[in-house]
Amino acid sequence: MKHPRKIIAGLVAVGLLAGTATFARAQDGQPTVKHHAVQQGQSWASIAATYGMTANELGIANGVKWQNSALFLGRVLHVVPNVTALTPTTATPTSATPTSATPTTAKPTTATPTTATPTPTTTAQPSTTTPGGTAPQFVARFDTAADLDKFDWEVRHGAPNDPSLTPSWQGDHDHACGTPYTLRPVTQVPGDVAPGPVANVGNLAYWCRGHMMTSMVTTGYGHLDFSPRQNFNDVSKVCWDQNFTQVGRKWTQVAVIPEDLIRANGGSLAYTMLALQVDVGAAAERVTGNAWMLINGAGGSEVQIGQQMTYQNFDTGGLLGSQDKARRFRNCAIDQGDGTVRLELERFGGTVIRNAPGSFPDGPVRVIFQDVTYDAPKGPPFQTVLQQNTWHWDNIEVW
Repeated sequence: MKHPRKIIAGLVAVGLLAGTATFARAQDGQPTVKHHAVQQGQSWASIAATYGMTANELGIANGVKWQNSALFLGRVLHVVPNVTALTPTTATPTSATPTSATPTTAKPTTATPTTATPTPTTTAQPSTTTPGGTAPQFVARFDTAADLDKFDWEVRHGAPNDPSLTPSWQGDHDHACGTPYTLRPVTQVPGDVAPGPVANVGNLAYWCRGHMMTSMVTTGYGHLDFSPRQNFNDVSKVCWDQNFTQVGRKWTQVAVIPEDLIRANGGSLAYTMLALQVDVGAAAERVTGNAWMLINGAGGSEVQIGQQMTYQNFDTGGLLGSQDKARRFRNCAIDQGDGTVRLELERFGGTVIRNAPGSFPDGPVRVIFQDVTYDAPKGPPFQTVLQQNTWHWDNIEVW
């Protein structure tokens, strides 16, 4: 039986980042990369002048020709010391026009929950609850690459060793860990890889500047799965930071799977969504019983519990998705203990709040994160897919 969930309350206002450098990290002797959130009325020239750069240097740091790249409120720009030493790549992201809502960049903290209702609402002020206590059971901040070893890693394809699998592509961040608009070669793992250390998945997962990247492209179905190397009992909340670059036919999944189902499937972490389980995802595991899964993409979100889709919402007011590789957004799924799971999905225009019917499974579980692709080249032009395919992850927490 599930332990009672204690709701610890507190409220924080989330506002617009002001002025110049908003956050920065220096890792392993690398120069500190500053991130600038664009404010009303700013231009490439005025931002560059703030940091003692030229507009051309700032454009190079962000992988664009600045004259052709529009600035919008809340867009995050990289400011890199010695930026002229960076080599611009051919990937030129386009600018998405966000809503006029004030962007939020601060991570939501504990707050008093609102009355649960299956009807979704949207707000720019998240009020994240902390069920079960104030300290998470698991944390991965990715301050160093060692945090990748906190997870089990698995690769699953729809057809193992299928010669149609995309053999290689370009992932974000070059080998010098330049901006996300610099690129590095990534090589496909040709067959399935059972759960194990990160070294087993080659360069499909890697670390740069205080966060982790996963990159997977196939001309069929495939995914890269990772899960904390431990069981959790009565999970009540899962949070993570992630970019939401619109890349087409790629999405992420977060699953809370009972340990007995994991054992029944031989320890596999590869779970597929309902719509694909008798099609291209037939080789992956099915979500059954009371197992819970969030399917999260630029166009909306779905929740699957067992063999039922219990929640779908694609009317997001344009908040979900962008062409900005740099910005990572805070996401939380919170079992409120009243038959609903609160989804808090931060985006440029604010935080989308959804109350989805259902709950996490009781007892011992594994929490799984998945980078999923289904014939991505059917989406944008093939060369675009080969340069816009990387998920950036940070600050994974499980309560």
